[in-house]
Amino acid sequence: MKGSPLATKTVGRLLRNQLTLDHWKRVLESKEWELETSESDIMPALKLSFDFLPFHLKQLFVYCALFPEDYEFDSKELVQLWIGLGILHPCDQNRRTEDVGLDHLNELVNYGFFKKDKKKDGRYYYVIHDLLHELATKVSSDECVSICSSNVRSIHISPSVRHLSIIVDDKDVNDRISFDDYKKDLSALGKRLKVENLRTLMLFGQYHGSFAKTFCDLFRKAKALRTIFLSRASYSM
Repeated sequence: MKGSPLATKTVGRLLRNQLTLDHWKRVLESKEWELETSESDIMPALKLSFDFLPFHLKQLFVYCALFPEDYEFDSKELVQLWIGLGILHPCDQNRRTEDVGLDHLNELVNYGFFKKDKKKDGRYYYVIHDLLHELATKVSSDECVSICSSNVRSIHISPSVRHLSIIVDDKDVNDRISFDDYKKDLSALGKRLKVENLRTLMLFGQYHGSFAKTFCDLFRKAKALRTIFLSRASYSM
């Protein structure tokens, strides 16, 4: 565990779920441990915990890579996103899909992939540790890509990407040079991204409306969208 509380918690919860010798041996003898790159590398431990997740929870977790780091998730918006993506499948037809989504979210909390916290006003929210967010980004890279001004030029975009998020930081708008550069970089995305294949578009930041014209041109061919997520949109749609 490299002395990491995060790795210890996630692997510990993985072991706790099946108190059998066979299960613990499978975890111990996993090839993931051989992928450690340094004395402090805990990513194999986190990847191992992910590999042992039930399939439906893996599906739900990977799409969290589309959100910014340190994002405070509201349970309702997260469940609605999962519903929009078509990845919630109630086994009991008498149960609301929203309730099934909440149950799965609580399962992810129990596995250590989300942390549940409370705001001063009493409302609950959920967060993902930075390293778990990095894990989600790695395991979803064939399907999902999240773009911000710092990675827009360098990030690899697979031809199979179907889900896109774009993050607009306040500084990208407040500084004129940054604004113009980011606008040009976003406009050029059309040459690297198969826009017509996109199923999901998510925009983050208080001022993503400043790029409305750029987005309009860029996503003109996005005819297959089924989920659109606009965070903190302060302008008239």
